[in-house]
Amino acid sequence: MLCSWPGDHMPRRRRTPAVPPWLRHRRRAHRPSQPCQPDERAGEQRQDPGLGRARCPPAGDSGFATVEVAVALPVLLLVTVTALWGVSIAAVQLTCIDAARAGARAASRGESPQAVQEMVTQAVPAGSTVEVHRDGELTRVDVTARVHAPALTALPPAVLRTRALAATEPGAAAP
Repeated sequence: MLCSWPGDHMPRRRRTPAVPPWLRHRRRAHRPSQPCQPDERAGEQRQDPGLGRARCPPAGDSGFATVEVAVALPVLLLVTVTALWGVSIAAVQLTCIDAARAGARAASRGESPQAVQEMVTQAVPAGSTVEVHRDGELTRVDVTARVHAPALTALPPAVLRTRALAATEPGAAAP
């Protein structure tokens, strides 16, 4: 004897999916509020080949989606370009922080300020300024970099400033 599940003896009905309320109006027949005007070129009403009834021109919101896209696309482009600029600002900031820390450690160990300045200048973006200052207790490296905004945004360049401090080691020579 074969095993069966409860209810297998009943025929299965195919259920139609529930139609959400916002989609129900699309299933109804087209009922224009005004009768369709005859087509001037053909001398008769335009026929919809699939439905076999007169098709009226769309109401007053024709082209509305085109206008939405025309407004939204430049805004989306501007937001994307600005977000990418923000990512590049963060990358330059991290580069400047790492270079300033490495320079401060090297200067605190006793390397000459000119050598430290050259080393840090090579690590940071072009056009950045580097200042190295060492006294008896602290060694300081300051880095200033400018990140120019994309031309489309017309924003001023972002100025990034980083300072790294390190304790000067006892054997390090004073400048």
